[in-house]
Amino acid sequence: MGSERPPCPATRCFAFHPTRDAALVVSVRGATEVTAAPPSRGAYLAGLATNLGNPKAGVFAVSLIPQFIAPEGHLLASGILLGVIWSVTTATWYVVFVTLVDRGRSLVSRPSVTTWLHGITGVVLLLLSAGVVLVA
Repeated sequence: MGSERPPCPATRCFAFHPTRDAALVVSVRGATEVTAAPPSRGAYLAGLATNLGNPKAGVFAVSLIPQFIAPEGHLLASGILLGVIWSVTTATWYVVFVTLVDRGRSLVSRPSVTTWLHGITGVVLLLLSAGVVLVA
């Protein structure tokens, strides 16, 4: 590419700067057509940094995995095996989830479906607010 990224201030270099990185994800052709570029390695690294920086996942692993390790067996091998099983299961779930969301996006973006969803959402919100009023 012809343009280089400006240097990032030390306080914002962790993973993602929306205004700077958005220009790398979207390319504009002409005055009216906008096409999205394929996902970049930066998006993957931003997601990876977010997940690795999530303390809840570590606390969950430390509190859950040891319950399934037999004390008379190989502790390290059992822990690694359970961690690998957990990682493969999670990765499989995310691949399935992203695939379904990608395929469902074309359905949900149709104007008729969007209008229908807005109508259902409005009715549900009206029913919830009526329930709150009647209970109070």
